[in-house]
Amino acid sequence: MLTLAEAAQETGLTKPAIFKSIKNGKISASKDARGQWMIDPAELFRVYAPASKKETAEPQTAHLSLLLKLKEIEAKLDVTDQRLRDKDQEINDLKVQRDHWRTQAEHITRLLTDGRAHEQKKKSGLWAWLFGKS
Repeated sequence: MLTLAEAAQETGLTKPAIFKSIKNGKISASKDARGQWMIDPAELFRVYAPASKKETAEPQTAHLSLLLKLKEIEAKLDVTDQRLRDKDQEINDLKVQRDHWRTQAEHITRLLTDGRAHEQKKKSGLWAWLFGKS
């Protein structure tokens, strides 16, 4: 038979947690002559795993859970990285198009400006004024 403190130590729980299980009827226990709770180990381990088993089982489960979360995050990161690379390519394509159209606009502006200046020189000459060609 185990005392409340021993049961808590064996399961890795606290004494209040074990006492609460006794009060809720989860674990059956009896009091000895001194008024201490006495718990049968078979009854205790029917409800709670021994601390040594918990220590080996829980880290493996936690480790596996963390690995799964890590893989999920890595997959999301890969998708995000690919999206960023695609967006960067789109931005570069837009910059190339912008530069092409800017060059076209500058070329057309030079042609229009040159044509106007040439026409004004033709019209403003003395001969054009004399002969009424303006």
